[in-house]
Amino acid sequence: MTNLKGLIGTQIKAIRKANGLIQQDVADRVAENTGQMSFSKSRISEIETGKQNTTLETLEMIIKALGVKPVEFFDFKKIIEEDRENEIMDKSLLLDCHYSMLKERELDEVKYVVKTTKELFKTMDGKKKKN
Repeated sequence: MTNLKGLIGTQIKAIRKANGLIQQDVADRVAENTGQMSFSKSRISEIETGKQNTTLETLEMIIKALGVKPVEFFDFKKIIEEDRENEIMDKSLLLDCHYSMLKERELDEVKYVVKTTKELFKTMDGKKKKN
């Protein structure tokens, strides 16, 4: 899964859950908004998990079905801030999200995070050696 597909899928799932929707709700709304007979719940699932590419047209329909504006949808910082259930399972995606958050911080704050992370890794490595 590419990072963009991962971000988009994770964002769809996060917004859907935050709005108390199930995948079938989103599929039904997409179908209703487009006048289609149906839109598959499994297609929503495959997009959320990054198993299927989506066109911009389909993504626009899904964003509308979720009830958010495109600018809100593409605010990926919320994914990492609200990742309480550790839904981000792709290492590159998780690193990209953290990079995005850190680049907005002041240099002294980034240095503090790096220093603290190094200390944490040192502690973790020490525990691994003892086991």
